[in-house]
This record gives sequence, structure tokens and C-alpha cells, in this order.
Amino acid sequence: MAWPGYSAGYGDAISGFVDTAFLVNSATNVSGLNNEILIQSLTATLSFIESGGNNLLDLISTEVVINEDGVSNVDFRVEGDTLTNLLFIDASQDNIGIGKAPTANYLLHVNQPASTSGSPTAMVVTGGAHTGLTSATTPDVDFALNRTVEFSSGNLDDITSVQIRGVTYAATAASTYTGVHTVWIHSAGTGANVSCASATPFLVGDNVTYSAHTAAFGYAAIYTPNHTVTLSGSTSPLTSEETIGACNFQQVTVTSTNAINIPDAATLFIEGPPIAGGSISFTPRGPYSIFVNAGICRFDGRMLFAKGADIASGNNITLGTDGNYFDITGTTQVNTISATNWIAGSIVVLQFDDIVTVAHNTAGTGASILLASSANFSATANDTLTLVYDGTTWREVARTAI
Repeated sequence: MAWPGYSAGYGDAISGFVDTAFLVNSATNVSGLNNEILIQSLTATLSFIESGGNNLLDLISTEVVINEDGVSNVDFRVEGDTLTNLLFIDASQDNIGIGKAPTANYLLHVNQPASTSGSPTAMVVTGGAHTGLTSATTPDVDFALNRTVEFSSGNLDDITSVQIRGVTYAATAASTYTGVHTVWIHSAGTGANVSCASATPFLVGDNVTYSAHTAAFGYAAIYTPNHTVTLSGSTSPLTSEETIGACNFQQVTVTSTNAINIPDAATLFIEGPPIAGGSISFTPRGPYSIFVNAGICRFDGRMLFAKGADIASGNNITLGTDGNYFDITGTTQVNTISATNWIAGSIVVLQFDDIVTVAHNTAGTGASILLASSANFSATANDTLTLVYDGTTWREVARTAI
């Protein structure tokens, strides 16, 4: 075995090739090895140094170090069968490339080579089938991006922590794809000895603070921005009932071999409106559980509305936010109804539990009531009065005298 200027036979010691000495031993006596060379260092470190004196490779008892001196023009590259840069570590850019030399500012750049057959996948993370672990909430994959990133002053648009860009799928001949998805998240299940209190395949939102904001500030845990969907085909009309929509919720089938009653199953469940905390106020309107700012709302199924809590009669009454149908108790004359949190077009039904006079066009602290024939309504028990708010006053729509 020889290096320029040095020679040795098996078992001979060599000195002067590096800062320390090492032995070159025949591997024929090592179990499992045949006709190979075993290099054995006589000290803790074996270093390969280039002519400029920089350590290219250090073999230490506890680690292997490449480019110990941090030379900017010493890259590390591993070739594959067909890929020249199966693994490329760029010293000058301090980053790593898989499949190609990395692009600047990408700490890890994974580049999938083009294929003409098979079903290529750029990256797969396979979780381990763990057993006997200590109970913990550690995720399989954790993007720990919760840090502070500071920029120099200036305006920016759409700062993003994680961005997924969709694929354009094509075919060599006419084809039909029943579904084209950018991200598909499958549900997680439970196994033996686990009792689950809730299950959420996609959970979004956590406590967050915004130190400053503009007057146009808005927050949404899930936000679908304005965008354009262009149809280049000519098939018309489209027959699917859920043709185009920013959000599309399909039906979930819930099944069990056991008799289990679920009282309020829903495709879309909203716990309630936003809650004001600290010094926050929702004025002059809201908060709402659902706010449709424009357009026509279509409901093909039955609509179930709640009956609000009973309201005591009084000269100026305030209806609750828990329904549109209210029992009015007591016998005090009603002159106005508060318009707070009501908008033009809102409809309410009042059912009277006793003899009550509803005054026509009478001033008070709320919105006045305009009644049929410009006359007071003398309600008796079980009578109802339907009103619509026009933005200024409540107007009678219908009444029933029982």
C-alpha cells in the first residue's frame, strides 16, 4: 500500500504522512473481511489534510468530521447510480441538497428528478410502530417554527411559515381523474385500551398575540382568499350539486355494531360567536356565529330555529340572541323593542302569555313599532305578533288572535 512519498507493507507503521502515526494492517485476519485494508490509528484522531493545511477528514473515536476547518470551497458530494448529486453539502452556502446542488437560502433542498415511468414520490416519512412508550403528546413530525423572525423595516405581503404549491396533472391521452387533491389528511383512529373524548383529523388554531395591527385587521383560523378557477373545457352544464365552492363538506357516515345515540350530529357545528375579552367590544353589530356578507343563501333541507328565553313585558324590551321566537310574559305595555344586534330584514315572532298592549309608533329607548291600521294591538294569551325590522322601526308582518 503506498501514498506519494510513502510506502509500507502490511503491519508496518507509517509516520510523517499526517500529524500522528497509524498502522496499515491486512484485513484477512479480521472475521467477515477478505482482501481488504484495515487502517488503525495509533492515537485518538486520524486526519486527512490537503496541501493548504486544512483538515478535509478527521476520523475520531467518537465522530467522523468532514471539513473541520470550515473551508468554503470544500463541498461534500455523494453520487448515486444515476444522480450525480444524490447528496450535496455546499460549504460556502451552509446548506444541503438532495437530488441536486442546493439553492441559496434553502437549508435543505430536496429536488425530485423527472421520471418517465412508475409512481415516483419525492419524500416519505414512515412512522415507527412503537410499543410501551411513556404517555406523551409528542407528534411524529414536528415543525417547530415557533420563534421570532425579524426583518429590516418595510412592507411585506403574505408572509408564510409553510407553503404547499399545487401540482398541474396532465395525461398523454383523454383521461378522467375523479379527484385531484393538493393535500389529503386521513383520520387518526384509536386501538386497544384507548377511550377517545374527541377526534379531529385537522386541528387549527392556538393562542396568539399581535403586537400591532392596522384598521383593516382580521383574523381567521381558516381563510380562503379570493382566487380564480378557470375552466378550459367546454362541457356544460355541470351537473354536480356541489359544483363550485370555497368550502365543500360531504356527508360523514357514523356506524357501530353497538346501539349508540348521538343527539346532535351535524356536518357543520359552530360552538358560538366570538367572545370579547379584556377591553374588546363588538360594536355596533355582532358578534355573529355566521356572517354572510353578500349573495343568496340556499337551504334545500329543513331549517330549525331556536326559541329564545322568555322576555318580561315592559315599555322597552330587549330580545335575546338565543332565537327569533319569544314568549312575552307579564302585562306591562310594550312601546319599543331594542334594535341592538338586529339588522334590516330581521324577523321575530312574539307570543304573549297574558293580556298585553303593544303600542303603535310610540317613542322609547328602542325602535318603535308600526302596527296594522296604525292602532295598538291588544294581545291576549297565546296571541302572536310577527315583526320585521327595516333598519329604523319594527313593522308588523302578521298577527294571530287565538
